[in-house]
Amino acid sequence: MKVLVDKREIAMALNFGEYPVLKFDMDKQKGSKAKAHSHYSAQNNYLPYRCTLKGYIEDGKQHLYLATECSVLANGFTIGDLEEMAEWANAPLIETNQDVAIAMFSKECGVKQVWIVNAGLVNANYSTACRFECK
Repeated sequence: MKVLVDKREIAMALNFGEYPVLKFDMDKQKGSKAKAHSHYSAQNNYLPYRCTLKGYIEDGKQHLYLATECSVLANGFTIGDLEEMAEWANAPLIETNQDVAIAMFSKECGVKQVWIVNAGLVNANYSTACRFECK
């Protein structure tokens, strides 16, 4: 894991398309949406799984992971469905062993930093699609 705090380094990591970018609100312990794409799902032509970046603090360390979302089929198509589809359309795709930039922030504590972490093994068949390696 690499932690960036310099404004120039952060701008380079977030703006040049080298990494998929996620954001994480440390105050709410909740992050942005992402799509997990495992080798298994690619092999069988499945769509990427919808995930949300979540986290918890244990022993003073921040642990981050992608939690899979369930899909519910509905009979109708509402404005809420369109809004949700548009939100997921721009979610970054996370694959096995991919480096990911996570913009960490806390408005309460005034913390702002970017972590460059590795996704490790991505398996979207589980409720936790992957755990980011934060060493």
